[in-house]
Amino acid sequence: MTTKLLLTGPHVDRALTLLALIQASANPVERNRYEHSLKVLRSAHPEVYDIRDDDSRIEGKVREIREAFDGREECPNCGKRADFKERSSHNVETHGLDCGPYETWDETWLVCSECGAETDAKEIAANRRAR
Repeated sequence: MTTKLLLTGPHVDRALTLLALIQASANPVERNRYEHSLKVLRSAHPEVYDIRDDDSRIEGKVREIREAFDGREECPNCGKRADFKERSSHNVETHGLDCGPYETWDETWLVCSECGAETDAKEIAANRRAR
């Protein structure tokens, strides 16, 4: 019976992330940059040489990377990954007066493609940080 030792630690995590980026990247220039970074990491920290391309932990990281860069965010209202459409308006408040002074302002918001809820970029960023 063979026991496989799973290494852990910050350098191992970095190596796993680089291997996942190499697999997830479609751009050959980026892939070469990640491969070079992995080579430098392996030369400085020999313990990461034992990590192989077929390590089971890499698949999860590849999925996370692809989700992070697919351009979709999790909606703070419905919780689904969705595209957001940007909407804006230019508003004028007359305060019931015909000749002014008028109050003007611009508003910008995002609309979820899944549930139609309105939100803003700050709310989406706060939701991302909470995950």
